[in-house]
This record gives sequence, C-alpha cells and structure tokens, in this order.
Amino acid sequence: MTVLQYIARTQESLVIANATADEICATDPYVLKHRPKSILCSPIVRQGKFIGLVYLENNLVAAAFTSERLEVVKILMGQAAIALENTRLYQTLQQSEIKFRAFVENVNDLIYSVNKDAIFTYLSPQFKDMWGYEVADYLDRSFVPLVHPEDLPKVIASNQKLLETGEKQAGLEFRTQHRDGSWFWITCNNSPIKDARGQIVGFRGIARDISDRKAAEIKLRDRELFLRSTYEGVSQGICVVEVTPSRDFRFVGWNPLLEKLTGIPSTDIVGKNPEELLGASYGATIRQNYERCLEAETTIFL
Repeated sequence: MTVLQYIARTQESLVIANATADEICATDPYVLKHRPKSILCSPIVRQGKFIGLVYLENNLVAAAFTSERLEVVKILMGQAAIALENTRLYQTLQQSEIKFRAFVENVNDLIYSVNKDAIFTYLSPQFKDMWGYEVADYLDRSFVPLVHPEDLPKVIASNQKLLETGEKQAGLEFRTQHRDGSWFWITCNNSPIKDARGQIVGFRGIARDISDRKAAEIKLRDRELFLRSTYEGVSQGICVVEVTPSRDFRFVGWNPLLEKLTGIPSTDIVGKNPEELLGASYGATIRQNYERCLEAETTIFL
C-alpha cells in the first residue's frame, strides 16, 4: 500500500518523521525510489466527502514536520476544500451549459423563456428560422405583437392560468406572424419558472411549427363538409355499409332521403346486417349484390 492509498482509505492525517524506516512506506514504490526523509500527508474532506489530499515531503531533514505545522496545513486544507469544490461545481456547470447549448442549437423547435410581463428573456437560435427575425430583434421585447389578434385572448388566458396556479400548459395552438407578414400555426408547451423563494416569475416553453398539420386538418374538414353536404342533399338514396373482418355487412347509416322513403331513422339501422334490416329474402339479395361489388373491386349498377 502506498502513502496516498493509505490516506485515501483511512482519511486520516499522517506525519512520518523517518520515511525510510516507517512500515507504511516500506512498500511504497515512490518512497523507495526517491527516499524522502520526512513526509506529511493529509486528506482534503468537504462535507464528509474525500475530494483530494495534500502531500509534503522533505528530502534533507528527518522529522521536518511537526504537529504545529500539521494544524497550519489543516487550516489551509479547509480553504483548499472549498476551492476544489467550487472548481468542480463550475466545471459541472460548464459541462451542463455546453450540453444544453448543443441541444438547443440543434433542435428544430424554438425554446424560450418569458417573464410575468410577457417579455422574452431567452430565445433559442431557431427563432430566426421560424419567424425570420434575429434573436436580438425580440429579446427583451413582448411576444404579443407576434400573436394573431383573434388568438391573443386564449394565449393570454393560458399564460395567466400558468402564472396564477403554477400548472403546466400544454398543447396551446395559435397563429403567429412571420417577418414577411405571413401567418403560421404553432403549438406551445409552457412550464413555470420559480425564484429561490418558490415564487413564479415567468415561464419557459417549447414552440413547434404545425402549419402543415393544420393545413391538412383544414383540407380534411373541407372535404368532410363537402361529402356531408352531398350525402345529405343528393336526390338519391345513399347508405353506408361496413365490411367486418368476418366479411359480414353492417349498416352504418343512410342519408335523409332514405330516411324519408323508408320511414326508418338512420340511427335505427346502425349495426344491422341486410337480413336483419330487410328480411331474409330481400336481405339475401342485397348481400349478393354487396358480394359482387367486393369481388369486382369496382362500382356496379343494379
């Protein structure tokens, strides 16, 4: 065992008057090679945790280190422990900042923070990609001018709820204006920022461009409205039939014209097969027609 290993294991100070004759040093390769006369070695402990050690040696005189000198070293070690801990904390903080910056600069979404007065206190570089402005153009400015006037009330309400209750606000969707004047949709997830006393002083969040999704939703909605208007307004009877995995046919509904002709509400036919709705004989005929349609994989006219 070496002197350094002994200190690390025992966490006790060690003063050796004659290193060449001391049993602790008898197998220490360093001592055997350099043959110091006297050694003082003491652990550096911070909040009960071993974080380093101080090693002093004298190559000229035996018993060079006294108990008085050990006390001085211990005082210095207290300061050294604080300095070492601060250095480690600073290095950890630096590493965290580097990782955070790398994440922020490479993610496609905007990361931001806002104070209680709706002022941006942080904007990630994606702000320029999404809005066309430089970060400096809106840092320390209100986000309100960027929000569509029709959507501003719900944005303010969501932020106010977060600031008052501390509850996270997720899935807030609204329109925002690009520097070129165009509008695009974003969704935001916001979380509160608290000070050392636990008081809410603002919020941080992530914003994602959902313009493509919104455009698809609008297109789908318009198509559904068109189909519904056709379904309900056409002068021909239309029924919707589901084909089950077992190749049975179940009615989903029919349009108002068939309701009028049959006197049966569309809701009353849901889940029924042709025989249940139309009787065994006529239902079997209808089933055959449906089978022909499936086999042909095209429209058939009856």
